[in-house]
Amino acid sequence: RLSPDSRFSEESFGWGQFKIGFSIGARNLAKPTSILRLGVIWVILDPLILAAIYSFLFSITGRSSTAGSIVIGVMTLRAFNSAFRNGYSMNLSNEPFPLKHTSTSMFLTSVISTEFLTALMIGISGSSVLILIFGAPISLLPIMAIFCCILSLMGIGLGMVLCPFVSRIGDLGKLLGYVLFLSFFLQPCLYEFNSTSGIHREVLSYIPFTLSVEYLRS
Repeated sequence: RLSPDSRFSEESFGWGQFKIGFSIGARNLAKPTSILRLGVIWVILDPLILAAIYSFLFSITGRSSTAGSIVIGVMTLRAFNSAFRNGYSMNLSNEPFPLKHTSTSMFLTSVISTEFLTALMIGISGSSVLILIFGAPISLLPIMAIFCCILSLMGIGLGMVLCPFVSRIGDLGKLLGYVLFLSFFLQPCLYEFNSTSGIHREVLSYIPFTLSVEYLRS
């Protein structure tokens, strides 16, 4: 059992602190809440249901050849956007112990761990649908999981950088929400990179998400 020991805030960050922070992050992911009684099960069900819905919709409209591509785009973008949103909207009042008892590094480790494990499950769930429904190679499972985790770490990192500004200017968080909404349509999520042109194509070529999703689609 962990106790709010003031020594946490004084000792340097090391393997012991990392293990505690990671365990807190895993616990926060797994525990049920007052609203979501299934807890971590929804982390697995949510991407599975979304992937199945997209697969079904595009299959019945005669675009089954693009359904798998869109599932890859939706799942990978979800891994980044979810982590980014949670990063910039992070609230220190939600940390596991009072701030004076918990080092900042341990708290940030718990947050990053939660997003990392969430992205891992998104990658595994999404690739499982692709393997079962579209006959994708089994090698897609670990590769997609790795890319989702990488995108998640990038998202949570960028979100944490913006977090202090969002905390001071609440309207900034609202604007970032619209940016995430637009990114669903502006990035090669519902379409492939090869279908773009001009400045749009040039900008997309420098975005890590584009490189990740196109590699998974190849």
